[in-house]
Amino acid sequence: MRVRAISATASALLVATLGLTGCEGNKGDNAGGEKPTSSASATSKGSEGKGDSGSGSGNDGKGNGGSGKSNSGNSDNGDISGSGGGDGAGQDEAPPCTNDITDVSFALGEEGSETEYATSHVTIENITDETCLITGGIEFSAEDAVMVDNAELSDKPIEVGPGMSVSAPVAYPDVPQGGEDPDSCLQASEVQVALPDEEYRNVDVTDDSGDVGVFSVCQADEVSLGELTP
Repeated sequence: MRVRAISATASALLVATLGLTGCEGNKGDNAGGEKPTSSASATSKGSEGKGDSGSGSGNDGKGNGGSGKSNSGNSDNGDISGSGGGDGAGQDEAPPCTNDITDVSFALGEEGSETEYATSHVTIENITDETCLITGGIEFSAEDAVMVDNAELSDKPIEVGPGMSVSAPVAYPDVPQGGEDPDSCLQASEVQVALPDEEYRNVDVTDDSGDVGVFSVCQADEVSLGELTP
């Protein structure tokens, strides 16, 4: 009976020892488990650090993207400029106003006095269905005594639309000045007008009612031709 008791005691001690060993093993396992947890934490931190680096890289990427956007803006500007130049180059330039596509008239206006010059008008009408350009000055003459132009006032082309007209004033003394003989004044029923690069053509003088008139100039060197305007 005593041997059995000893055996039972020994068995109990062995079980207790094995239980203790199992607990220590579990502790070791737990300890081993904590390390992966710690490693995972480190990895997580590392990932966060890497994420920060990625964020920094993202900033760099964003900066590069900004630079790319700026280049794209420059490219857009270039496209706009090129488009504008292309449109300008693509537009057909209007033909010049010539004798064949215009009518010219000369109408008497207000009479002058001893202190003021008379004023009449040269009018150029486009008789076609297309716009034409007057580039340069026109010339005006009468009886080979009067010869003037307005080239100094014509620094840019003038567009004359279909059926539209432009006019230039003619200022001149029509009253004898300082005892001048009235018979010395020039009397003309027609004048001559020339468009740029065109031949002179004869133009009838008309009064304000459209009837035939007389262009009377007492001092031919005092005649002036103004700017063409619509």
